[in-house]
Amino acid sequence: MLKLDQQTVILDIDPAVYACAFAAQKKRYIYADEEGSILIDYHVEKRASRGWCAVTQTKHQELQQDGSWKEKVQETVHATGFSRALLQENMDAKMAPYEREEYLHVEPLENALTIARTMIDSMIKEAKCPQFIGALTTGQNFRNAVATIKEYKGNRKSTEKPVYYAEVREYFMERYNCVMNEGYEADDFLATMVYANPEYAVCASIDKDLDTVAGDHYKHNKDKDTGERWYHLTQYQAMYNFYHQMLTGDATDNIPGLPGVGPKRADTALEHCTNISELHEAVCQAYIKKFGDEHEYEHWKLGRINALLEEAGVTEWEDYMDDATEGLPVELDQELTELVMEREGHPTGFMMCRTWKEMMTEMGQLLWMVRDPEEPLWSVDYMETTIIPEYEGK
Repeated sequence: MLKLDQQTVILDIDPAVYACAFAAQKKRYIYADEEGSILIDYHVEKRASRGWCAVTQTKHQELQQDGSWKEKVQETVHATGFSRALLQENMDAKMAPYEREEYLHVEPLENALTIARTMIDSMIKEAKCPQFIGALTTGQNFRNAVATIKEYKGNRKSTEKPVYYAEVREYFMERYNCVMNEGYEADDFLATMVYANPEYAVCASIDKDLDTVAGDHYKHNKDKDTGERWYHLTQYQAMYNFYHQMLTGDATDNIPGLPGVGPKRADTALEHCTNISELHEAVCQAYIKKFGDEHEYEHWKLGRINALLEEAGVTEWEDYMDDATEGLPVELDQELTELVMEREGHPTGFMMCRTWKEMMTEMGQLLWMVRDPEEPLWSVDYMETTIIPEYEGK
């Protein structure tokens, strides 16, 4: 682990890449009548600096309830957590008789780079630390091999990258000499640095997952619960957040947690705990109750195989190979072939049978963020013999 000798802000650059690149593009929607006259023209944009949507509607003509037309009105709506889908649903219902077209308006690359430079420079300035380290994720993630219940981040496959994603990412690498993390994520690097340098490292990220790490934290967009930009988490507070996630999972990353356990049930399960050992024991008991000594389930890859076969119009791999259908697109055909070959080499054909301890260990490996190459991955036993004794002593 890299050791620090002065106050250093460690910044997760990954979210900034998306935010700054998206800020330079707008999806526009136009409703027009049969003659081609524009009735409503509006766009939705993501504001990089605040993390919410701004909706601008330029209404050239708006049909009134009495049948008259109201001429040209400019309106901008700002709302935290604004639902783009709800806006679209309301607009489509209102303008049902008219045709809707959509297109993407992309500003010059320099606009995205200016936003990127302004955002990071302002964050570094506000952090008031003499040293800065930026971190970016690259390549595969070890969690992809760990996850068996649900595909890690499998819910993000349909998410499109912004047009300038590659350019903004390259700009960050060159301007700020970012640390590239192969095999694990940028926020893992942040967690590890804060763990190794509690006196000097400041964790700077908007990712709530990093609240499982004790130490000094800085959020440039303010913490959603406290409204604070700066806060400190004790070992107990951080481990409470970790074990809370062990129960609830993390929907953002497609990590399931315990079925049927939401934030309130997790609060109830942990409310009596007074130290880290008790947190650990409470979660162990919850996993024992749910999974017992033997829990059978299908690996998520088996479900993916069946979904691809269904998309191809067959139920068996042999039927697909016999050209009983027109087949799948090239990328999906390759994915299906690789999954089937992997299943044939799997000792149980992707049918899983695990103990509660193995189920809990998978969750811990997906959620635990301190990555020391010299130490094994998280496990229930490693937690009890190594991590808890060390943390309880701090």
